[in-house]
Amino acid sequence: MGGGGRARGRPRARRGVRGDGLPRALRRGTRRRERGRLAVDPRLTLAAGPLAAAAAFCAAAAQLVALAAAFAAALALARRARPEGVSDARLALGLAAGAACAHLGWAVLHAPAVARAPAALLDPTAGFCALFVPLGVLLAAPAARARRAAYLRALVPALPLALAAARLGCVAAGCCAGVAWGVPGSESAGATLGLARHPVALYEAAGLVALHALLRRAPAGARAGLALVGLGGVRLAVEPFRAPPPLGAPLVAPGWLAAAWLAAGAALATRATPGARRCPRTGGPPPPRWPTDTLRRRGDRWPTRGAPRS
Repeated sequence: MGGGGRARGRPRARRGVRGDGLPRALRRGTRRRERGRLAVDPRLTLAAGPLAAAAAFCAAAAQLVALAAAFAAALALARRARPEGVSDARLALGLAAGAACAHLGWAVLHAPAVARAPAALLDPTAGFCALFVPLGVLLAAPAARARRAAYLRALVPALPLALAAARLGCVAAGCCAGVAWGVPGSESAGATLGLARHPVALYEAAGLVALHALLRRAPAGARAGLALVGLGGVRLAVEPFRAPPPLGAPLVAPGWLAAAWLAAGAALATRATPGARRCPRTGGPPPPRWPTDTLRRRGDRWPTRGAPRS
């Protein structure tokens, strides 16, 4: 038999068909479509160095713009309340302390990961935890009781709208991702809208805007406590839809922090209610402030000058 003959026992391939059973034209078309799909995949097009750096810069710029808008909105709302004895510098200091505590609180929650990369502490856009913003506001409160009460009544109710503006920066940067759609049939709806996961940042921003609208109808004295209750409640409501953080599970679950603010806000709102005032010594109603409250309770008039006193 000549040397150009085909070896025995080897199946003859049909013309136009590969050994795996797929026609060559079909495989060429499949590869061409795959190459076209990979060419427009944004995850691969952003893998290049300059494009990735530009995308990271745009995300950081969007976050900084959102934070600046949140700071300006909170300061404007607090100034509109006109707190007596509280300067604008004190209000700005409270907001700055809240932003610093948000960044430091995020670092504490992810201490093992931050310890491996300490430079993240110097990057203001590396991470935030909005649950620590009220802590910074409380730490910057004045020492005097009257000024502290006016400061809290003005600044704490301004936090929901400010945090909603900050969440828009999370939407632009693509952080704070949610879990995948778990309802049958919702995957196709999410793909149609361009959302593969729950838009948790939009959920939280919408809840904070609704909270701001409700606080405007609440009594002025109870707004600070109700704002803390609302902040904790909104975070507890969206927590099941949040995806695990990319740095790993935090040292303390955010749900516990939200529950703590909810309890603290309820206590503050109860203390601010006029009917709930109690004397710290007897536990009963506070004693009247003579002579104004005494005369008002008796229905008498304020004694005029020269009138005989009883």
